[in-house]
Amino acid sequence: MVAILRCGCLVTTRFRCVCLRSHLGLEWAAQRPYLPLELPTKGLCLMRLIALIFVLFLGLVAYIRLAPTQVTKWHTLPNVTEPGDVTEAGSFLAVRQIAAPAAEVLAAVEQRALATPRTVLLKGSVAEGMMTFQTRSAVMGFPDHTTVAVQGDLLVIYGRLRFGKADLGVNRARVAGWLETLGPLTAPL
Repeated sequence: MVAILRCGCLVTTRFRCVCLRSHLGLEWAAQRPYLPLELPTKGLCLMRLIALIFVLFLGLVAYIRLAPTQVTKWHTLPNVTEPGDVTEAGSFLAVRQIAAPAAEVLAAVEQRALATPRTVLLKGSVAEGMMTFQTRSAVMGFPDHTTVAVQGDLLVIYGRLRFGKADLGVNRARVAGWLETLGPLTAPL
């Protein structure tokens, strides 16, 4: 670290003061000890580092919460042909055979999804036959997207995360909770 004090002296990492007033060439003046009040202490440098890390953390949280969502990217489903569950890194796909009219099943899913904390409908409706919901985590606000539709006589619920590679089972737990509340509207596996 090199700093120039108010007196015009250069202070190096060895905490010595080299007077610059009288020497402009290659000769250095006699060294004298620095004054402790004129040089930042290690504690102050640590405080600045902590402040920088905190500002970077706030920037990351702001990006996670405020980044725009490309709804068309998330308002899609894979084609399925049979009931079952598929777990992949960062996603969970549940397919169930429905035992009631499609509109009734989708209305029940919509009601349950909107009752989930921090969940909003991004796109779609019961009349459209496909809905995409966004659920945010409690602390950091990480968004997860869940798309629900009826394909033929199959209810498809596809939950996936937006940021990262692993959701620690959050999407599976949410989709399983939604399926439990549907009860007799879907056939068990």
